[in-house]
Amino acid sequence: MVIADKSSPDANSKVVLAYVIPDGWMRLDIDPDLVKTFSEALDTPKTITWNGPKGVFEFDKFAVGTEATTKKLADLSGKGVTTGLRSFKQWDPGG
Repeated sequence: MVIADKSSPDANSKVVLAYVIPDGWMRLDIDPDLVKTFSEALDTPKTITWNGPKGVFEFDKFAVGTEATTKKLADLSGKGVTTGLRSFKQWDPGG
């Protein structure tokens, strides 16, 4: 997990195991290993339901997981993808 000491673009951040989040820190994105795991997992299903972003995509520093997932979904052809409004806004930030 990518954790930070506050939800802000200038937050201090680091990568830790999901079950080792210190007091006063919060999870704001998935880590590179989970990006890879999600990407590989998306290759097999015929239909994908995406229920929200993987991180706080409003801040570039914590948008890596969401952007990687968005790119992977866009690269998949012949797959049905359903999403909620918040996820759709990641695909179309102006929407």
